[in-house]
Amino acid sequence: MSRSVQYVLSLVILAVVAGGLVLLLRVQRAPGRRDGNQLVVLSPHPDSVQSEFFDAFREHYKKQTGEDCTVVPKDVGGGTQSQRQHIVELFKKHPDGIGIDIFWGGGPDPYVDLKKKKLLHAYKLPEDLLKRIPPTCTGQPVYDPQYEWYGAALSGFGILYNKKYQTQAKLPVPETWEDLAKAAAFGKVALADPRKSGVAHTLCEIAIQAYGWEKGFAVLTKMAGNCKKIVDSSSQVPAAVSLGEVIYGPTIDFYAKYQIKLDGADALAFLMPKGLTVINADGMGILKGAPNLELAEAFLRFVLSEDGQKLWILPVGVPGGPKKHAIDRITVIPDLYEKYAKECISPVDPAALKEGMDYDSAKAAARQAILNDLLGALLVDTHDHLVQAWQAVAEGKVKDPKRIKDFLALPIGEAEFMKLAQEKWQDEGFRSATITEWVKFAERKYKATASK
Repeated sequence: MSRSVQYVLSLVILAVVAGGLVLLLRVQRAPGRRDGNQLVVLSPHPDSVQSEFFDAFREHYKKQTGEDCTVVPKDVGGGTQSQRQHIVELFKKHPDGIGIDIFWGGGPDPYVDLKKKKLLHAYKLPEDLLKRIPPTCTGQPVYDPQYEWYGAALSGFGILYNKKYQTQAKLPVPETWEDLAKAAAFGKVALADPRKSGVAHTLCEIAIQAYGWEKGFAVLTKMAGNCKKIVDSSSQVPAAVSLGEVIYGPTIDFYAKYQIKLDGADALAFLMPKGLTVINADGMGILKGAPNLELAEAFLRFVLSEDGQKLWILPVGVPGGPKKHAIDRITVIPDLYEKYAKECISPVDPAALKEGMDYDSAKAAARQAILNDLLGALLVDTHDHLVQAWQAVAEGKVKDPKRIKDFLALPIGEAEFMKLAQEKWQDEGFRSATITEWVKFAERKYKATASK
C-alpha cells in the first residue's frame, strides 16, 4: 500500500473517530437524556416546602405503583422571574426539551407567558380531582382552561409591619399601598427587585392596576424612594421587617405568616389592603419535552389531590400533614377547610376568597417582561438618585408643584407601552436602546428634583 493511500486512510479513520466522539459528547450533553425513574423540578419555593412535597410524593408513588422514584430539585438561583427567564433561554438552545420536567412556584403570569411561547405541556387532571377545584378565585384563574398550568395553592398579597417600631415611630397601621408611599415612611420600607422576584413584580402590577397607570407609578416611585435599598429576593423583605431595619414590607401571605410564627403576633402583623389587592394562584406546569412525562403527570396529580393539598393546611404531626415543616398556604380545594376544620392551621372561610379588586391577569401577563424593564429603569437601576430626589420632596425642600410633577413623570403612556409590549419588545436591539433611554430619563428627572 502506497504512503499516499495510507495517509488518506489515516485521515478517514481520524475523521470517523472524531465524528463519533462529537456525537457521543452531544448525546451525553443532550438535556433530555436521563437514566432511572427521576423527576427534575425547578422551583423558587424554599427547601422546607420542596422537601415536604417531594418526600410525600415518593411515599405516595411507591404505594400507588410499587416502584421507587427520585425527585431532584434543580438549583439555578434567583426567584420566579429569574427562573422563568432561565427556562426561556434554555429553550432557545434546546427547543425540544431542556431536561426539566416541572416548573413550580410563582403567580400565574410566568405560566401564561410560557404558554404563549408554547413551552408547556397540556395535561388535564382526572375529573374527580378537577371538579373539586374552582376555576377562578377573586376573578383570577386558578388553572388554565387548556390545562397547561394549574394553581398548586392560593396566595394573598399585603403588608407585613413591625408593630413595636410602628408604634414607636408614631406611624399609622398600613391600610393601603399609599401608606408605604408617605413622606413619614422615608427609610422605613423594604422592597425586592421586581425583575428578580415574582412576588415583587406582582405587587407592582397590583398597585398599577389598583390606582391606574400614572397614580400607580407615583405610589411605586415614592414607595421605592422610601427604601434604604432594593433587595434581590422577596424572602429578604420579612427578615428586614423582623429585625427592625424597616417598619413596612409589602410581601406575600406565606412569607409574612412564616415570619410571624418565628417572632410572634405581638411583634409583627400582616394585612391585605381591602379592595386593593388580589388572591391568585401559585402556579405549576409540566414543561415541553419533559424527559419523564409520566412521572411529571403523577407529581402534578399528587400536588392537586387531597393528599397533596393537606400538606399546605395541616400542622406537623397530624396524619396526612407535613413531617417537619408547617407550610400554611391556602389550598385550592375549598371543601378541605370544612373537612379538616379542627386540625387546620389557619382556617379560611371560602366565601372570603370571593372578594378582591378588578385585576386583569391577561394584561399583566402580556406586559410582564416590558414592565419589569420599566420598573428596573425607574426604581432600581437609578435608585440612589431616586432616594435623593424623594428625600428632598419628603422633607419639604422641594415645594414647587411643577418640580414635584416632573419628579413623578413617566417616559411613556400606558397605551403606547402596551403597543410596544405586543409589537416591538422581542427586538433585543430596540429593547436595549429603549431601556437605556428610560434610565437616562429617570436620572435626569431625579437629579433635577434633588438639585437646589
